[in-house]
Amino acid sequence: MALRATQKYFRPFAAVLAILLMVQAALGCKPVNGVGSMIGENFFLIKICFLLSIALIIAIAVMYFVRGRKGLWILITTLVSAVVLAPVTLFLGVIVQDCGNFFVQMLGFDVLIFAALFVLQVISWVIQIRGSRSGLR
Repeated sequence: MALRATQKYFRPFAAVLAILLMVQAALGCKPVNGVGSMIGENFFLIKICFLLSIALIIAIAVMYFVRGRKGLWILITTLVSAVVLAPVTLFLGVIVQDCGNFFVQMLGFDVLIFAALFVLQVISWVIQIRGSRSGLR
């Protein structure tokens, strides 16, 4: 009985989603003058954001080991964010076909999240060093 109710509400939702995807695919990135250079710039920015994300993830992992395996929650948050945000960003970037503009914006947010986590790791390290110098533990 519950399965029928679920199917009853799921079918219209799936139909609307399919129509929206078809309309979006039809209205996506059109080959007009200037689009080629915009797509090239977006792919360049995507590469930069990807490399920055990888560098920040590695820096957070290195800071975790430099701090003597402290700040595990930051490392776990970083890895979960990378595992969750990458597929979501890719999925939404494929759905929103705007020559890569949305994808670049989403990757910028990903880099911002990783940068904030790195700053938290550094701040925690500084607090740890100051606490050990003053005799507090």
